[in-house]
Amino acid sequence: MDKIKVTIITLLVALLFGTAVYLGQSQKRILVIHSFNANSAWVKQINHGIDTYLKNNGEVAGKVSIDYYYMDMESPIRQKCEAYLTEMRNAEKILEDREPDIVIISDDIAQRLIGIRLATFQSSKNDYLKRNADWLIKNGSCSNNQDIKENLISEMRSLSLTHLPEVIFTGIDNDAEEYGYQDAANVTGIFEHRYMASVKETLQDLYRAIPESSEKPAKVTILSGKSSMTDHEKKRMRSDLLSISFNVPLKWSGLEEVSTWGEWKEAVLQANQNQAMIFIAGYGDIAREQTEESVVRWTEACAQYPVLGSSASFITAGGMLTNTVSGREQGQVAMDFVKQRLDSSNESSRAEWKEPRQFTVGMNKALFDKRGLFDFPLVYKSFSRESDNYQDYKYDYQTDCQ
Repeated sequence: MDKIKVTIITLLVALLFGTAVYLGQSQKRILVIHSFNANSAWVKQINHGIDTYLKNNGEVAGKVSIDYYYMDMESPIRQKCEAYLTEMRNAEKILEDREPDIVIISDDIAQRLIGIRLATFQSSKNDYLKRNADWLIKNGSCSNNQDIKENLISEMRSLSLTHLPEVIFTGIDNDAEEYGYQDAANVTGIFEHRYMASVKETLQDLYRAIPESSEKPAKVTILSGKSSMTDHEKKRMRSDLLSISFNVPLKWSGLEEVSTWGEWKEAVLQANQNQAMIFIAGYGDIAREQTEESVVRWTEACAQYPVLGSSASFITAGGMLTNTVSGREQGQVAMDFVKQRLDSSNESSRAEWKEPRQFTVGMNKALFDKRGLFDFPLVYKSFSRESDNYQDYKYDYQTDCQ
């Protein structure tokens, strides 16, 4: 009898082990590489989109195993050639160790450090890689450091892996052509291009919410750090957003680009003089001089009219209202591309590039109340709560607006 029990137990263990091995071998390995750290509001949104998709699509969840790697390249002190080299090598090592079937790469800097090196180019391979190396050298401030410059150039090569994975990009502000992806046979993805019509609608709702007893703005200034937007973003701002007419007495006053914290403050005070609301398109390079919180909170305290932000972290940094691309949509669409790749009959077809169709709103109600914007549409509050971008915190903004 004991022998029978032992035999049954042995068979069960073997069956369970064999099933686990089979499932592990049959699952597609997914590696998600984020440009920023795990605590970034944008990263959390994308990961939430991935998780939500898997919860709602059990047939996909059972066929994939997912690992994550975070480059932490959002920090200003990491925008250096030495950090670029470190992350290029770290990502390459992870790819060699984990041998993923599909790599989801989020945001532009990760495309430059690893995505472009995974692309299977059909033409002009060396041109794309050289141009990308030149950008990294310039942006990483190592043009005069010959050793680091040569190391970076030598690292900017196509990767020789035993298995070249499919690449799905998210969070790209540039054109796909910036990385040669239009000539790559193994790359597809979704852009992070702003939904311009939603920006216009939000600005109009802000205008309407300003009490008639208060002075109304007459213009809207788009304010950005000079290096905070890609050339493609700036082009779209000028061609698409500035061409949209308002349905309220507002006019665009143009795109104001500044290089320093001092110039930023001058631009905010000048907007007050020009009777202009401010739409902040980007401030990452300005935050290198200060902090994100100090830039946002000074602007909120010193701007005469309501300020609209455009980043996922704008509210937690102390802003009143933000309108940004939906990170959740980015994660969900990436997983939809994964689902397409799981269908072996779909391997020869190329998925089209996708533009965002959703946007996310975040708000701090206490700052709305402080400005007397009590008639702002309730749907924004509901939308912000649903997307976990709602606050009701009254910051103590005591600053010298000079």
